[in-house]
Amino acid sequence: MHLRGLAADLGLLTTGSSDYHGTNKRTPIGACTTDPAQYERLLAAGTGSAPFAD
Repeated sequence: MHLRGLAADLGLLTTGSSDYHGTNKRTPIGACTTDPAQYERLLAAGTGSAPFAD
């Protein structure tokens, strides 16, 4: 919860992830997702421009 509070204090978005790499994981893939309110904030922050490509 400390990191969520810090992110809120700094005005940062928080996203979810199961960080699933390798074997012997206790948390199943897809167990941690982005909160719908954070997802909406992420969409609202987008510019609608095309992604940058080299």
